[in-house]
Amino acid sequence: MKFCIAGKNNIAVNALDYLINELHFCKENIFVVINKTDSGVNLWQKSLKKYALDNNIKIKTLEDCYDIKDLIFLSLEFDRIIKIEFFKTKKMYNIHFSLLPAYKGMYTSALPIING
Repeated sequence: MKFCIAGKNNIAVNALDYLINELHFCKENIFVVINKTDSGVNLWQKSLKKYALDNNIKIKTLEDCYDIKDLIFLSLEFDRIIKIEFFKTKKMYNIHFSLLPAYKGMYTSALPIING
């Protein structure tokens, strides 16, 4: 089985770290798809790209994932819309921090609070 984490920030880094260090998932079967804006530098949030490079985790493109049959795909603050029909796997999960579709995009935590 293969495992892909697509996304950014602390949530993606912490999930990847948990997968490696707590679940002891084989690193050779893990890869990441990083957001287009991930510079590879930790700022106020951790960089998934940096964590992957520091821990010898393969970085792939979204398109690389389409043909992997035994894949678990986990989207955590990923910056692209996933077209599930392109994938051979059915094990796809999207974690989003607000009610969809009302609060999609930026400020997914702040806008629901502001709007009560």
